[in-house]
Amino acid sequence: MSALSELMSGRPGDDFVRLLARTVGSVAKARGFPPPEGHTRWTQDAVLEMTSAFLGDDQTPRRLADFAVHCKDDNGLRARLQGAVVNFFRDRARRTEIGRFIRRLRDVLVDIDGIVSVGDDRWRLVMSPDSPSSASPGALEGAANRERQVVKPDWRLDTRRNPPAADRPTIARLAQRVLTVAEGSLSTAELARAMAPRLGLRAAPLTVSLGSGFLSDPADIATDPADLAMRAPRALDVFRRLSVRQRLIVANLNLSSRMIKPVIGVSHTQAAIARSQVISILKEELVNDSDGDAIALEVIEMAKNWYSNRTTDDGSP
Repeated sequence: MSALSELMSGRPGDDFVRLLARTVGSVAKARGFPPPEGHTRWTQDAVLEMTSAFLGDDQTPRRLADFAVHCKDDNGLRARLQGAVVNFFRDRARRTEIGRFIRRLRDVLVDIDGIVSVGDDRWRLVMSPDSPSSASPGALEGAANRERQVVKPDWRLDTRRNPPAADRPTIARLAQRVLTVAEGSLSTAELARAMAPRLGLRAAPLTVSLGSGFLSDPADIATDPADLAMRAPRALDVFRRLSVRQRLIVANLNLSSRMIKPVIGVSHTQAAIARSQVISILKEELVNDSDGDAIALEVIEMAKNWYSNRTTDDGSP
């Protein structure tokens, strides 16, 4: 029985596990992902440990069902599995970064003037109530994204520990902004998730269909300087045609419509429609460009920079 046949029967077997282990090993080495904790290199044991982690991940049942539905043969399964393993590694790396940041945030918050602990790992501004905040994740992220100055401390290249995401004054400013919008208390994890995008700790993969192509993770787009120079004018042309609201949506296109709605100040339904319209605009503008995916990413980066440098501090469009 082949790996795909096993999945079609409803349960992965030895063939699929062997294929998964080979894919984990090849992706890890080709992409330069670090081995799991306790391993210094990608030995067979390290590969098997990560293979087990993939099988035990809470997203894996969905992945296996996706393979069974969309893969027509074992070649298709290998290609789709490779993409899933890459995303799995990236998700683990992001969770690890966020975990480190949560621990650092706990250490920093106790020393920030105007922020107090309300017990159970929750924080609020001095003048805010103890009750949990009702602000949406999008509104909290938007507050952090409006902080212009992010300073990372100097760090020696030969230091083994990872450098902090930001210095203490930057973290303090971000926390103040987020808690001001929160108008209530937030857990350390909620604060960290709101601040993470501004600190570059979470770059959620973006998938937007552009005709026959896909706009995927920025790491998959070529960054040759000559190519970048050619794309920039085209991207700027597309960006300039976008309205203020459309630019707000493009800058936050990695968010769901529910999370975008407080950014543009409309209902959930209207936000979903507006988001869909913006994606259609990008498709129509760039579907005939040979490197439309890369140009779209340039437009998104322009929108993010525009959004983070806006002078309006109240989040209004």
